[in-house]
Amino acid sequence: MRKLIGLVALVGAMMIGGAAQAAQVDIRLESTNGTDWQLTVDNNGGVAVGAVNLLTAGVLSVLQVNTANPGLSVADSVLALDPLGDTRNFLVLNNTAIGVSIADPGAQGVLLATLVSSSPLTGNAATLLYSAAEIESPSVFDNNGNEIADFSLVPEPATMVLLGLGLAGLALARRTA
Repeated sequence: MRKLIGLVALVGAMMIGGAAQAAQVDIRLESTNGTDWQLTVDNNGGVAVGAVNLLTAGVLSVLQVNTANPGLSVADSVLALDPLGDTRNFLVLNNTAIGVSIADPGAQGVLLATLVSSSPLTGNAATLLYSAAEIESPSVFDNNGNEIADFSLVPEPATMVLLGLGLAGLALARRTA
């Protein structure tokens, strides 16, 4: 029992430690109902975010740009379906002009877009996102077009809970064996 409590404490410390060491920009993709996924940004740094480029996987096929965000350019934001022929889609969310921000410094939970899938998706949302390095393009830019290298793709909170439960289950199974 003490090992199980220790394991739960370790997982909790990892979760808190991971949150405490947030990147300058955290990108989140969270499901609202299984087919709609909200793409949000937490800007933890002192530089305004001007654009985000990502590769998405699977059946995410419709982009709905958040028109309530005045810095986002609907005309310059696009979801290109399978441009490389490897089932990944290229997503560009762009600002309206140089100097315009889509996520101000310190802004948390800024909704950039909703992505819609043609069928319900299951599993870890983090597996839906990839770095855009294969396209030789930086993934996050400031509002002047300069690369922001310090960013992270953050999994849903439920993913962290499932990870903790899985580790606790392994410890319990080991104990009973």
